[in-house]
Amino acid sequence: MKKMKVPAIFVTFLAMVLLFPFGFSVHAEESDGQLSFVYHTVLSGETLSTIAQDMMGASSPSNINALLEANNFPSPTTRVLVGSIIRVPIIDPRVGPVSAEQIVSMMGVGWNLGNTLDAHPHGNEEYMHPDVPLDVLETLWGNPVTTLENITAIREAGFNTIRIPVTWYNKLIGDDNFTVRPDWMDRVQQVVDYAVENDFIIIINTHHDERLFSLLDEEMDESLRALVSLWEQISERFRDYNHMLIFEGLNEPRTIGSPNEWGGGTPEEHVNINTLNQTFVDTVRASGGNNVTRVLMVPTYAAAAMPLAIEGFEMPTDPVNQVEKIAVSIHTYAPYWFALHLGDARQMEWDPENPDDTGPIVWHFGLLYDAFISNGIPVVLGEMGALNRDNLQSRVDWTYFYTRHAGSMGIPVIWWDNGRSYGVSLYPADGDFFGILERSDNTFPFPEIIDALLRAIE
Repeated sequence: MKKMKVPAIFVTFLAMVLLFPFGFSVHAEESDGQLSFVYHTVLSGETLSTIAQDMMGASSPSNINALLEANNFPSPTTRVLVGSIIRVPIIDPRVGPVSAEQIVSMMGVGWNLGNTLDAHPHGNEEYMHPDVPLDVLETLWGNPVTTLENITAIREAGFNTIRIPVTWYNKLIGDDNFTVRPDWMDRVQQVVDYAVENDFIIIINTHHDERLFSLLDEEMDESLRALVSLWEQISERFRDYNHMLIFEGLNEPRTIGSPNEWGGGTPEEHVNINTLNQTFVDTVRASGGNNVTRVLMVPTYAAAAMPLAIEGFEMPTDPVNQVEKIAVSIHTYAPYWFALHLGDARQMEWDPENPDDTGPIVWHFGLLYDAFISNGIPVVLGEMGALNRDNLQSRVDWTYFYTRHAGSMGIPVIWWDNGRSYGVSLYPADGDFFGILERSDNTFPFPEIIDALLRAIE
């Protein structure tokens, strides 16, 4: 156990305490990775009991101040020497470590900076060499270069969490060690800093890097070598960032083009994903700094909420932490024919009163509840959304129901925004239109969807 220097944000609180020197002192103390306020008081037992019960739910100095003021604390009329101590956990990832369950409960609704830092050339050698300009890499899929104003607009719209997908395989210098281009790492950090400036909970990952992380037995040695190298570099760059930053080891790990790519995977792939997930945790923890207690996210096969994928998943061990610091990452666009499918069989309308429409959502979340939530394992819906088919009311109804149902189980959702709301698509059929922010002018073409997201978590 060690005493900690109280951060600057507590100055107001401490100043208030000094104004009331009635046998009361406070300091911040860390024990087993949990930072707490420790109050030494001489208040009566009855008053202490009432205040302590209230204060256990406080998560910030401002909340604690309000409780103190509401209780007229400390009051000269209750000065009885009883030598009591109140220990109040500080549940604030800006200040100190938190559990996965705690930070997941703070996420609210989130937004993906999609098709941007994760854009990649599908192996086209023209964009694989280390001299490709950064702006070309970032705009490869048609989105503009990300600005602070973009990220601020999302925060001001009411989102608490931002997921920043990053693809790395085509941003390497070309050596045998999977070394990331320094200017690319700098750019990723710059965008993360935009989110830090806006007080977001932030998730960064390895995104379209399946070509580096094969799930086949004969290629696993190279997969592990690539994963360790990348996460050593990412961990080193962000090791001193506070606990508002979360690392997500893999995006949708799968064997592209295989018969089971979207069917839940094979036993071979399950074993190898579990190995990659464990190696990710071990690599981050070994990097030191805040990474020792940072909350991490790990996926099932393809991040799927499907029976085969869930049954083949094993939660990584994390022996350096006594408190659970790992959440499961899941992506679910359900029902598929309404939310995601491109082509003639697409579903145009969705009705919250129709069990055929709501059933797939309820089924997927039932699987997640039984496997994870009921066992105390937090889940994050890292991607969700319904693409635009000129069916706004159905999308609004779907968004509210989906988010509300997820929230009833304590699962936060993060909308997949690929930067295209309507217009010309890079994809076939009716277009892959998930955008809810027009990044060119920071306007929101579908405020009704944002309203549905926020209403659903009230």
